[in-house]
Amino acid sequence: MASFDGETFSGQRIVLDGNAYRNCRFEQCEIIITATASKTVVDCNFVNCRWDFDGPARTTIQDLIKLYQMPGMAPVIENLFNIIRKGPQAPEGETRQ
Repeated sequence: MASFDGETFSGQRIVLDGNAYRNCRFEQCEIIITATASKTVVDCNFVNCRWDFDGPARTTIQDLIKLYQMPGMAPVIENLFNIIRKGPQAPEGETRQ
């Protein structure tokens, strides 16, 4: 995993997967998530960036879109959105800072 700390990326195509970014700035970049490897993104700023999903990540998004259109499935996907909005929860017995 490549690590980047405090760097500025401008006008680049950046695949987040497999890398760690801390305190970085992305300006007018194309940000890609593929879901093929873990990634770390902490305290970064994204300015006028375009986001896209590729590979397994794109397939998952497409599947969720199809599921949402199926009778009775919209509430399931809406519940998933609510889980996403809440953010990560600490495992039992732990606290998050």
